[in-house]
Amino acid sequence: MFPPLPPINGLHPIVVHFPIAILLIAPVFLVLAGASKRPGAMAASALIMLVLGAAFTFLAAMTGEAAEDQAEGIAAARAVLERHEELGGIARFVFGGLALLYAGIVAFALWSKDRLKRPLWIATHAGFLLLHAGTCLLLANVAHDGGRLVHEFGVRAPIAGGAPPAAVDPATSHHDDDD
Repeated sequence: MFPPLPPINGLHPIVVHFPIAILLIAPVFLVLAGASKRPGAMAASALIMLVLGAAFTFLAAMTGEAAEDQAEGIAAARAVLERHEELGGIARFVFGGLALLYAGIVAFALWSKDRLKRPLWIATHAGFLLLHAGTCLLLANVAHDGGRLVHEFGVRAPIAGGAPPAAVDPATSHHDDDD
């Protein structure tokens, strides 16, 4: 059968990859919607991707807050943890805002029907893609800090109710480079 789900403080590594993947794939649908002569399905797909990605950023933040105590015990990781949380909070609300903005763009396009000219539709998508690209850079920084917490500082989430592996404090660990 299936293995048991970890406790909420162990779900962050599972959940956090969904918004990253969804939000980095969404521009494909945005380009297709902007370039299509009949953009309805592609625009709807892009909107669904943006809404799902934004929703998962909130779930990632919730599970991250639950897992925060795993990193707080590592003094060297505190600055990275604080930056990860701060940038994650910004990304969460910016992607939520972008999803609302695109919903407005799609709603306006549906309302205006034939009055929305193709060059304006393309320009709107190009501008939106620039906003999205900037926010994806923010997302990449959040992910990078999360990766540093795991790979540089040894922060681990508990699995299936068990205690997490002991984190390694880089300030006290010794590496034998002669191997």
